[in-house]
Amino acid sequence: MSKKMRDKNLEWLEKKFPGMKTLVEKEGNGILEKEGCQVEEEHSVEGEVILKVKKDGRTLFLAGKRSPKAPAVNQVSSLGRIVPNAPILIVGMGNLHYLEEVLNATDQSVVVVLYEPLFSVFVKQLEFVDFEKIVGSRLVALIVEGINDDGLRSMLQTVLVGNRIPLMKSFTLPNYEALCPDKVLEFYKEVGKITKKYLTNLNTRLRFLSVAADNFYHNVTYIRTGYRAGQLAGKIPNDVPAIVVSAGPSLNKNIRELRRAKNHAFLIAAD
Repeated sequence: MSKKMRDKNLEWLEKKFPGMKTLVEKEGNGILEKEGCQVEEEHSVEGEVILKVKKDGRTLFLAGKRSPKAPAVNQVSSLGRIVPNAPILIVGMGNLHYLEEVLNATDQSVVVVLYEPLFSVFVKQLEFVDFEKIVGSRLVALIVEGINDDGLRSMLQTVLVGNRIPLMKSFTLPNYEALCPDKVLEFYKEVGKITKKYLTNLNTRLRFLSVAADNFYHNVTYIRTGYRAGQLAGKIPNDVPAIVVSAGPSLNKNIRELRRAKNHAFLIAAD
């Protein structure tokens, strides 16, 4: 049954993420050997399959031994209200009840990025969980260490755009910080870089908002009576140099030079 489920999951993942099946089958053994983890299944008190990871002499469970689902329900509840279009970042798929609970509790427009830093856990879950049944038609970006982790940064940049960043929710599944602290830290560093850039741009816009408004009202007469770019097509002589002038700090330095260009060049003032 486990092999049948594994094959079914790989076929479904191949449709969602072309090339993933080939990478898993081709690179899998080498990644497992390098990772050095032993993932085993056990049964909770409620009878569900739960996973435990043996690494560096330690054995850590990825789900509650009594009830795997209860901690997931509590975690998602603690996130508070999740608004439409919000990005949700999850580190670890060891207990897929967390992903299942997020999808059940959110709007269809919510985008989930699921990052699994342990390839051995991902491979084991292929045998026990029906990915298609959990995810369905929802938008879930799956990043697996060793398989497609080179696309992690670009994926985060795609998901964390504009005003989506303040809506973001994130959490890490239990024991992942103990099992792979470097990978977890690296993930949140990438998130931090994107967030910092957003805040820097936002603060810059707020700082110069009054300046921009003042400039607009002083220039509105010229904007109203000025040309549109399309009107200039074919009107600029080919034997006359053209200078495009935009609003910027260097304009103060070059304004006198531009005045000297009068009757010698075609001047275009933008914005």
